[in-house]
Amino acid sequence: MSITSSPWSRYPDDSLDNFVFADERCNSDKSASLAAAVHLERWSRRLRSGLPEFEAMQDLAFLARWERNAGRSLSVARGIYLRLPGDARLWLQAREYNNPERVTIGWALMVEPQVKWQSM
Repeated sequence: MSITSSPWSRYPDDSLDNFVFADERCNSDKSASLAAAVHLERWSRRLRSGLPEFEAMQDLAFLARWERNAGRSLSVARGIYLRLPGDARLWLQAREYNNPERVTIGWALMVEPQVKWQSM
């Protein structure tokens, strides 16, 4: 396993909400590409209060004493994904890419961040 994030060349965000555990091969295949809408949708679940993913991230942030700033990570994602041209290539799997799925991206980014947890 390795950890991936939104491409640092676009915005260096080291808060917990920006990182995702990924298989090393997937991380290597993805490289500096943006993740496809299906991955963005899965990522956004950690920002939705009441979902198991949200609670798991809260627990991890507390135990690891790692800053959690969902608002910043969400703003970065919105700034990148909502301005993508229709022919952008987003990483889906292995060496497979697809164009932005506007409806899925829009839904995934409609969340209101519930948390800003600072490490001590």
